[in-house]
Amino acid sequence: MELEKINNKIEKITRQVSDQKDGAFTEEEIVPLISYKREITAIPSWPFDVSAITRLGFYLVIPPLTWMGIALMEKMLDLFI
Repeated sequence: MELEKINNKIEKITRQVSDQKDGAFTEEEIVPLISYKREITAIPSWPFDVSAITRLGFYLVIPPLTWMGIALMEKMLDLFI
């Protein structure tokens, strides 16, 4: 929605520039809109970052796997001793 508003404003400015005879456009108007558009497109639409979710998954999986590995090594050492 916000991106549509920005695109409409940019399109309006470029139309005004193309309608002018000298074809000059004002950087003061279009540069802030383009940088704002870049910032808006950089914002993820999903509230959770995928890398953060995978990192959390690893943090939840690694301790039980470590405990199981230690238990398995303890059983193997008991067999050999």
